[in-house]
Amino acid sequence: MQAISTPITYEDYLSLPFTGQKTEYVDGEIVKVNPPTRKHIDIADNLYFWLRQHIHQIDLPLICRQSSAQVAVRYQGRKRRGLLPDLFVCLVEPWEAIALDTSAVFPVGSPPSLVVEILSPGNWRTDISEKEADYATARVPEYWRINPMDGWIDVLTLGKANVYEVNRFSGKDQLSSREFPELTLTAQQILDI
Repeated sequence: MQAISTPITYEDYLSLPFTGQKTEYVDGEIVKVNPPTRKHIDIADNLYFWLRQHIHQIDLPLICRQSSAQVAVRYQGRKRRGLLPDLFVCLVEPWEAIALDTSAVFPVGSPPSLVVEILSPGNWRTDISEKEADYATARVPEYWRINPMDGWIDVLTLGKANVYEVNRFSGKDQLSSREFPELTLTAQQILDI
C-alpha cells in the first residue's frame, strides 16, 4: 500500500470521485491498495460463490458483496480509518440503509456481520496486525483472514473486551463460524482454485 501525502478528512475522502484505483482511508491519508493477484481474485470469487449459495439455500436475510463498501472505524479521539475488505456479509436492512448515490460505507457502530481479507505478498503484515485491531475496534463480529501463500484460513470471532478469538483451518478442516453455524465448507474448498 502506498500513501498519498496530503492530509484530508474522512468526509472529504468519501466525496472524491472514484478513479478506478482502490484506496483506504488511514489517519488522514488516502492509501492506495495494490491490485490483487489473480489467485487473490479467484479465491474471492470462489468464496463469494460458496457464501451466496449458502445464504440462498438457507434463505438468510443477508447480503454478500466483494470489495464494494468500506467499514468505518473511529478510535477515541486519535485516528479514523475506512477499510475496504475483500468480501463482506451483512443483514439486508443496513445495506439498504446506505443511500444509492453516496459512497458505500458501513458507519461507525453498524459494521457488517463478517469481513474477509485475503492476504497478498504485499499486504499480509497489515492484514494480520493492524486490520485485526481495526475490525475489533469497529466491533465486526467475525473476520476471516485467508492466507493462500501458506494455505490456511483464520476465523476470528469477537469475544469479550473486543478481542478476537482465533481459530486456524487448513486442508480438509471444516471451518467453524459463529455467523454461519450451518456452513459446511473446508479450507481446501476455498483455497483450491
